[in-house]
Amino acid sequence: MQGNAALGENLSVMFGLVNGWDALDRPRNNLAYMGGVKYTFDEDAGFFSSNFITGLEPENLGTGYANRTLVTNVIDLKADALEFVFENNLGWQQNKGLETSMFYNFVPYLFYKLSDSWKIGARYEFFHDPGNFAAGARWGNPNNGPNPFNNLGGPYNGNFQSVVCGLNWQPGGSKNINIRPEVRYDWFNGNGTPFDAGTKNHQIFFMVGSYFLF
Repeated sequence: MQGNAALGENLSVMFGLVNGWDALDRPRNNLAYMGGVKYTFDEDAGFFSSNFITGLEPENLGTGYANRTLVTNVIDLKADALEFVFENNLGWQQNKGLETSMFYNFVPYLFYKLSDSWKIGARYEFFHDPGNFAAGARWGNPNNGPNPFNNLGGPYNGNFQSVVCGLNWQPGGSKNINIRPEVRYDWFNGNGTPFDAGTKNHQIFFMVGSYFLF
């Protein structure tokens, strides 16, 4: 359940209730709270938004539930054909009998509009996860799915980084369909080899993705 309210022409707020992270039904259903604020700049020059979600989630050892909070901040700046976006995520997971796990990342994007249908883009991501919240194989990791004893390996104590370059194609200038071919290079600085089935600390691959807005 989510509610939105406009506090003027430029400012809006949001508040919502959800059954935890990526969950419809789970062994323990806990109400989590979402909220956010968004300010839109005049003359379609971009926006700034800050959103959070907080609630009880599986802690690192998988023996119980404790508070997890994620805060996401985004700023989008537009000038003619150029668009710059900066995203930052801050997360905390409390653990019973252990220190609180935390992680953060920052992701700058740069886009250049070639036409109504084509846009070229690039991004860099830096991800720091000293508590192995997202990179360690454990029961409480939201990225592992139902089985933590898979081939993810870990824990990986260090920094994940990536560089991506690609195209955005919106056929006929569509506002709903976006098709994105891109090339991506990932590398890891720290203890462990998280890529290529646990044999390398870097990888490069090509991919094509798409999404439909409705």
